[in-house]
Amino acid sequence: MCPYRIVFSDLDGTLLDRNGQVSEATATKIRALSAAGIPFVPVSARMPDAIYPIMERIGLVSPLVCYSGAWILGEDRRSLHSVWPRIPSHPSWKRSPGVFPARAPASTRAIAGL
Repeated sequence: MCPYRIVFSDLDGTLLDRNGQVSEATATKIRALSAAGIPFVPVSARMPDAIYPIMERIGLVSPLVCYSGAWILGEDRRSLHSVWPRIPSHPSWKRSPGVFPARAPASTRAIAGL
């Protein structure tokens, strides 16, 4: 039996190689964790739109921690926690509920301190 119930990993300089890619050996291990019921959760200072393509390339569906922990999204991409209470309900999120757009309106960036 595996002693781990969840695995969190930073992306840059940890999970990603110098070319910004996840090696096939690492991707295989991540998929094995998921198959065993052990969530693998990426953690990054990046925005979600910069993390989801990496997750999709390796076939990972899981929660993620972005903006250095300021926003946590569930595997359904909906907001679970945010230090910015108004952001997930802003009208610009209609394209995909709970997903931060790559370029938020100036009024929202001011709220978020971006």
